[in-house]
Amino acid sequence: MKNVINQPINENRELKRNVEENEQYSKKSNVIINGVPETDDEELRKVIGEVASCLGIELHNYDVQAAHRLPSKSEIKPIIVKFNNYDKRKEMIVQAKKLKISTMH
Repeated sequence: MKNVINQPINENRELKRNVEENEQYSKKSNVIINGVPETDDEELRKVIGEVASCLGIELHNYDVQAAHRLPSKSEIKPIIVKFNNYDKRKEMIVQAKKLKISTMH
C-alpha cells in the first residue's frame, strides 16, 4: 500500500526536478545588464548594440533573440537579453569583466 501511495509522490519530485533543470538550461544564454538608464521610446536592441560596441564586440541583430526590461523596485530597471549564440553571450561577459565599463562609457 505504501508503494502505491509513494509512487505518485516520487514521480512528482522527479518532475519538479526536471522542470527546474530545464528552466536553468533555458536561462543559460541570458545576460542581465544593470545600470543602463531608461529613456522614452528606447530601442533595446540599439542600446544592447551600444553596450557591445563599448566592449569592443561586433553584435549583429540576429545575435539577440529577445530583450526587455525587468520589473524592479529600483529606479533603473535591468535589461535581460537572450542570445541566440552562447559564445556571443560568453564573449560579452568576459569583455565586461575585463573592461568594467559604466554608463559613462
